[in-house]
Amino acid sequence: MPARRRDTAARMGRPVGSTAAQTRSRIILSGRRVFSAVGYEQATMEMVAAEAGLSRAALGRYFSSKADLYETLLADIDKSVLHNLLDEQPPGDDGTAKRLSWIFRRAGRLNAEDPSLTRFTTTAIVDGFRNPEFATLARAQIDVMRSYFDAAMVKAQRENRLPEGADPTAFADLLLATFWGLGLFGAFMDDSKALEDVMDVLVEHVIPALLPGPR
Repeated sequence: MPARRRDTAARMGRPVGSTAAQTRSRIILSGRRVFSAVGYEQATMEMVAAEAGLSRAALGRYFSSKADLYETLLADIDKSVLHNLLDEQPPGDDGTAKRLSWIFRRAGRLNAEDPSLTRFTTTAIVDGFRNPEFATLARAQIDVMRSYFDAAMVKAQRENRLPEGADPTAFADLLLATFWGLGLFGAFMDDSKALEDVMDVLVEHVIPALLPGPR
């Protein structure tokens, strides 16, 4: 095969020297970028293949359809981002306020490391509810964070950190809205320094004011 044809084949199929796992990871990254840029309805498998440097046929050997790829991306976010984020423990954890501050800072670092994660995580919520077949998976992402913030506010109430008579659920909803709002900000402002500055204000001023020391 002439060199030019070999080069074309390498670009359109699995890259020379790449394993199947590496190519799959490449597709996952490309899928996140495409879906978060144009949305599920407008995205095509041809667009994902082009972003990954593969032929449509090569992409089809890994994912049979757009829906198959999208479901995989949603499951990957649930496993690699949300649960890992919540399963990790801050060093020297000594209270709810510190734990919350650590979670928000960790989320900011994840965005800096791979903005496609944040972009897809936030846009997938909207796409999920627009497309009934993904609504359960999209709702699961929200429920994971809601359960965490609900538990954190119940603990804060036990620690006497909430105002007397305050509703822990309302506080949890505020934190949930802040979490997803910051996700949108980080995803589409494309300014990691601005997000870092916002996180500084949140961690140094907002959370301590929201959850002061025990009464």
